Amino acid sequence: CIVPRGMGRDQQLPPGAVPEVETERRESGPLYRLSPSVAYQAGFSAVALGIARAMLNDFIALAGRKTPASGGAPLRDNSVIQARVAASEARLASMRAWLMIATTIAVRLRSLKPTPSSAACAISAQ
Repeated sequence: CIVPRGMGRDQQLPPGAVPEVETERRESGPLYRLSPSVAYQAGFSAVALGIARAMLNDFIALAGRKTPASGGAPLRDNSVIQARVAASEARLASMRAWLMIATTIAVRLRSLKPTPSSAACAISAQ
């Protein structure tokens, strides 16, 4: 392993050279209980859900006035279109519910204090 100049491995810092880090949380709200990666993942997922909701709303509005080029009834009266819209609504609702549940669980787990028995379970599971 090559160590860049000035980055010697066996150098010791004098005591007090590195300030003590404060480990207490300054805020206690649910948002501050999440790790940054969970917060980012939830945020990106929420954006994706918002885009999917807007797309579905726009399609429903379009289907209400659009008729096939061959003529006939509007797309809103087509049973295949209705089934696909219903399936998309169900998927979107289930994804939103899953995200809400997963975020709630993450907040609750993050707020728990580890106990000796839970630490032993975590070690034995590895």
